[in-house]
Amino acid sequence: NELLVQNGIDAHAHPHNLFLYVLLTTGLPGLIIVVTFLILLLKRMLCLYFRNTSGIRMEHRILVLPLAGLMMYNMLEISLFANFDLRSIAFVLFAGAVIAYEKELCQKST
Repeated sequence: NELLVQNGIDAHAHPHNLFLYVLLTTGLPGLIIVVTFLILLLKRMLCLYFRNTSGIRMEHRILVLPLAGLMMYNMLEISLFANFDLRSIAFVLFAGAVIAYEKELCQKST
């Protein structure tokens, strides 16, 4: 943040993008961790939503929709990691549910 202030950029500027915010605050290692987490989560979401197994109930597929909405919203906002509010709590809850259900369904099918 000191480097931003030295270059004339307000340290408390609102970058309006999750990836820019993470890059500015944690650097490249933090950005790589966040992007990797989101890619792995997206893979699980798609696997859960599009799996053609009859054991998947509609409620489990619907869990993916609010999570996808929160992820798309944060392409233009920074609520997931910058603020601790209802959006970030909802993201963590939905992400945990998707990961748990997808993992449970993978274990049942093997």
